[in-house]
Amino acid sequence: MTKNSQLEDTLIVDCSVSGIEASAYGGGFIIGYTYNEKDEGFSEVRNVTVSNCVARSTSAAYGGGASLNRVNVDGLVVAECKALNSQETPSKGIGMGGGMFKLVYVDSVLKNMFITNCTANLRGGGFSSYGGTTGVLHVADSSFVCNFLDPKPDTLDSGRGAGADFTYATNYIDRSLFCGNRILSTSKATIGARLDFSASSGAFVSDSVICGNVTEGGSDYGGGLLFSSTAGPLVVSNCVLEANSTRQGGGFYVSSSKDVILTDVFCVSNNAYDRSIGYISLNAGGCSAQIRNSYFTGNGGEGRQWFGSLLVSSTSKKSPVMLEYCTFVSNCVDSTVSYVVGPSINNPAKLPEKESETNTVENFQIKGCVFTSNSDKSTFPLCMNAFTNITYTYADSFRATWMTSVEELHNYNKSMLGNQVPVVDLASDHRLRRGTSLVDGGVAEDWMGVGKRNGQLDMGDGTYSIVRSGEHGVTVVRHEAVPRIRGRTVDYGCFEYNFIPGMYMLFK
Repeated sequence: MTKNSQLEDTLIVDCSVSGIEASAYGGGFIIGYTYNEKDEGFSEVRNVTVSNCVARSTSAAYGGGASLNRVNVDGLVVAECKALNSQETPSKGIGMGGGMFKLVYVDSVLKNMFITNCTANLRGGGFSSYGGTTGVLHVADSSFVCNFLDPKPDTLDSGRGAGADFTYATNYIDRSLFCGNRILSTSKATIGARLDFSASSGAFVSDSVICGNVTEGGSDYGGGLLFSSTAGPLVVSNCVLEANSTRQGGGFYVSSSKDVILTDVFCVSNNAYDRSIGYISLNAGGCSAQIRNSYFTGNGGEGRQWFGSLLVSSTSKKSPVMLEYCTFVSNCVDSTVSYVVGPSINNPAKLPEKESETNTVENFQIKGCVFTSNSDKSTFPLCMNAFTNITYTYADSFRATWMTSVEELHNYNKSMLGNQVPVVDLASDHRLRRGTSLVDGGVAEDWMGVGKRNGQLDMGDGTYSIVRSGEHGVTVVRHEAVPRIRGRTVDYGCFEYNFIPGMYMLFK
């Protein structure tokens, strides 16, 4: 189809396109095929279903179900479609966007999409996009479910994004579901098995759920979400990362030269075979990482060195890292929080053994957090000794310096809380108990707002519902969420004590 077209209320089934020494685009349909198409005009796709379609080529295949350029979408179902390189032993197995391939050189909106049971062998089992640095892609109210990525064993490129792969452009993802996607890797490293932002100009993810995604074999990064960029920030808000499994970064794996902000995130029951449930690498001086009002629970795995709920590494001592008002409870992992500056975490042999071998960490703070009932196997890497200017704020203030021994840090989860029991029921409600000094023990921050009418909400009782948004999307609803500042000031952790005013009688 040409530009300024409209495809509406249409069913496309059992179609295919093949290429021999040439690229194949759009097994089901194609709208626009050149990368730039500078002429003005947009096409529209509405209420279209594509099923059992294939794009196959000995060169490269793009979009098993559909290949789109200057197009807005409102209502699209793609099922059982494939984008595959048809060589038995390809030198480069290019099959991108099993369900859909989208070029993003101008701003586009895709909403009310459902992409399921689709397959590719390089990028985007369900969906793949590629664009320019000035393009903006907005995906909303959509689901990417049970898609599959099967990288060829001898491909020159790693597989990326079993559920969805967003390359370049600036990406906004709202009220969407990425669930049950799977990646199979038998040789080379694969990256971002689930939701992948590679070389993105920025990613903003809100009110979305990333759950139940699995890597089988190989060496994978980013079980739930992968972000790898030098061009733009990552902002994740009011999202769930649950029951994802991979080798490194079971919940998320972030490598960025720009700011990283995670707020109101449920990081629950993720698994990492080797290294960290959440991993953030800051690759430029001055960029920052902020994790706020978030909840880490039930995470675990079979990790060895550098394993923990959260691992942050930085190439510069000038990168601020702030972990603010979060709760870490019932995680079966080694070392709850770790921070490394200077050497690569992938080469432990080069980690510093004395102060002179490391930079001074500046502006690294853990503020108002609660750590409790985590694994008693907690250990810290050798260079934990080298941290300076780190302030921990729990029931007491604790300052770690170069002279602090590893032994003193092993069990800070429990020792910093003393004899206080800060939670009501580890199985459900994690709000603080009435009367503990952790209630109203924090310091109000600007991002918390000014109370119940204009302010941030807490993480409720630690549970959530996934409710329908649009025809195919979802959104996250926190149960019993209350204002972040409920009493005189903020409580420790991500839960506020839910005081209910009323009449009380005292009997003597």
